[in-house]
Amino acid sequence: MKKSLITILLFSSIAAQAMPTVGSKVSGSINETAAIGNIAIPIPSGEWTVVYEGKFQGPRTQRAGLDLTGYYGEASNKFEEIVLAQSNGSALRSMIEIKFNLTNELKTYSDNLCTNNAAYYKDDYGTKLWKQKCLEVGSANNVIYSGQDAKDKAIRAYISENKLATPRTFVAMNYAQYDQDGSRVDIRLNENPIVQGLDDQLDSSGLSQWSSEVISRYPQKLSFMEKFKNFAKGYAQEVSNSFK
Repeated sequence: MKKSLITILLFSSIAAQAMPTVGSKVSGSINETAAIGNIAIPIPSGEWTVVYEGKFQGPRTQRAGLDLTGYYGEASNKFEEIVLAQSNGSALRSMIEIKFNLTNELKTYSDNLCTNNAAYYKDDYGTKLWKQKCLEVGSANNVIYSGQDAKDKAIRAYISENKLATPRTFVAMNYAQYDQDGSRVDIRLNENPIVQGLDDQLDSSGLSQWSSEVISRYPQKLSFMEKFKNFAKGYAQEVSNSFK
């Protein structure tokens, strides 16, 4: 019997663990000393495999074809980045990427976190410069792992070595927040809809049927996206609470 999205992604209550190493199994939360002190970032329930763990220094002016000048603040800022994955037999079920700052120059990052105009759902929580939150929910093409940095190479190696099938399109959420106290966290969660019994076919327009522009034509996909949106809203709140 296939598990529902809600069953797969309910929060775990297992106690926080130390920052794990690549290949290890984790659940509950990721514990680390960030810019604002010790934090425990919650992760969705179930056992996750660590695919990548590393540090980078801002601002990462170019990454995956995007101009991120200033997105990660001052060039001296240091960030931790970890990628976790779940598989279901021969398929990638879910992948989550978490980034947070280890140091902070107390200067602003980007002036607008909510920039994805193609998102199915977007919420900036009424926040403004120096204290921002943004949640975006929608779809993502699997070329998101095509970069040449160490993280994307590690993701591709994990998928290849484990012979995991991936969809044409993921259902995805992005959540980011920062505050004047120096905290910043970025989380991206990609969910494979095929594992949930749904396909990833193209619309007659050539767009993915998961695209916000055409998903209303596909009731089953629309229903799944709504459930995922509701999960994402709850998960974003849990993450936000961990930084208080």
